[in-house]
Amino acid sequence: MAEPKQHSKITFMPISFTIKPLLQGGALALALSLPLFAVEGVGVIGENDSNTAKFRLMWIENPTTEATVGWVQKSGKPGVVHYGKVDKQRKHHLYTKTQAVQRTVTIEGGTNCFAKLTGLEPDTEYFYVIKDEAGVSRRLKFYTAPSKAETFTFINGGDSRSNRKTRQELNKIAAKLKPLFISFSGDMVNRATDKEWDAWFIDWQLTISEEGTIIPIVAHRGNHENKKDAIANEFNTPDDGSPKSHNLLITLLVISQNTIESPKLLIKKLGIKGGIEFIFIVSYLVRHPARSIDTM
Repeated sequence: MAEPKQHSKITFMPISFTIKPLLQGGALALALSLPLFAVEGVGVIGENDSNTAKFRLMWIENPTTEATVGWVQKSGKPGVVHYGKVDKQRKHHLYTKTQAVQRTVTIEGGTNCFAKLTGLEPDTEYFYVIKDEAGVSRRLKFYTAPSKAETFTFINGGDSRSNRKTRQELNKIAAKLKPLFISFSGDMVNRATDKEWDAWFIDWQLTISEEGTIIPIVAHRGNHENKKDAIANEFNTPDDGSPKSHNLLITLLVISQNTIESPKLLIKKLGIKGGIEFIFIVSYLVRHPARSIDTM
């Protein structure tokens, strides 16, 4: 259900009178400086009068206490993220915390901006907006991952590089399902050009619900993201390898299931047939024998 519209709140500044004698047509007139007034950043939560677009939220290493906010700055200086546990809608100055951009990547038509939020609380809903020189972004919200074993829903998929209409429809379904996160196993685009990424992120906005719920993404690299830093430049992953993404996914699965019923089954579920990912999974299970029941 869409949230009700928010009415503008008018804040009057201190009144200051300046009386100046003026001569107009031989008569004495008084010039009065009227009080100034300002409007707080308001409007419905989906409005965006800033120069920000193509929003995304990444889980990279510790989804219980961290999240990376990403967007495209179309022009001007990068905005600042204003966030907190209480929904202040688009009133950026009422949020309790701020985070400046820590990394930027120049792309065609703008700049990818990334701001990592740390010190978050597990299993907690957070709200945020981005304030730049032009205005305030739409209000977005997300949940951090739980730190204790519990059941949750997530989506795993990939290979969205073709059939854009299907990609858009699936993104709309994801917005309705509102999973805790989406694990995207690569091949998002075909040649990793700026034009392809632009279209992909336009479609990704369809995963955001009317209420502003943005779904965290765990991004993996596929063979079609074959340019150097193709994933790192779009999702701010620390490198362009897959192990950290698989590490995070396994951690989330452990939280969900408490125990891994079968390493063989897990590897099959993740679609890993060999290579560095296979070695990484095996080494993880060796380091965490208490989390597995049988052996390879």
